[in-house]
Amino acid sequence: MSTRASLAEIAWMAADSAKRLFQSEIVLLKSEMASKSRSAALAAALGVSAIVAGVLSLAFLCAAAALALIAAGLPPWQASGLIGLALLAIAAMFGMLLKAKIDEFSIVPSRTIEQVGLDVAAMKRGFGRE
Repeated sequence: MSTRASLAEIAWMAADSAKRLFQSEIVLLKSEMASKSRSAALAAALGVSAIVAGVLSLAFLCAAAALALIAAGLPPWQASGLIGLALLAIAAMFGMLLKAKIDEFSIVPSRTIEQVGLDVAAMKRGFGRE
């Protein structure tokens, strides 16, 4: 009995190793995507809470500001218009900040992609040797 493996055995071992490597890459992908989705869900919940509290506060502050402008002598329509313009400017500013955050957010599993690339390169180097 020979201690050297036959070509069929070597091919089977290579296929088995590739299968295990692929399975571990899938596990890494699942882990990374679960982590990213948990972070996104928490951010969404915090964002909704902040929006609700902010809208309620802003309504009372706007009413108080409009009443103060009316008490200062402005007609109600001018007071309401000034408050509306100020709110529009604030909304535009927050919209630009939101766009910047969305542009930097990525759901691409970058660690998994990097690891697969390293694995492919290692396999190519391994098959190149005799």
